[in-house]
Amino acid sequence: MQVMQIGVPWAREAMRNCFPHDQPPEPELEDAGDVAVHCPKCHSEEVVFDDLVEQAAGAEAKYRWTCDACGYEWEDSGVETK
Repeated sequence: MQVMQIGVPWAREAMRNCFPHDQPPEPELEDAGDVAVHCPKCHSEEVVFDDLVEQAAGAEAKYRWTCDACGYEWEDSGVETK
């Protein structure tokens, strides 16, 4: 879309309130709150997320973690366990 220079102020105002009809609204994500990840070996909270492990299509995602306190490395599904 092109707008003549004289119409730019009105076009900006119209664009500010313009939302595409074919684009679905963004889903509202719930905040997980203060969830701490603990090392399964030493139970330290000094845990670093390394990366997402490649999985076959349809398989559950796996996350790779490293403990800064003891150096232990592990993979899990990211689900909190007690």
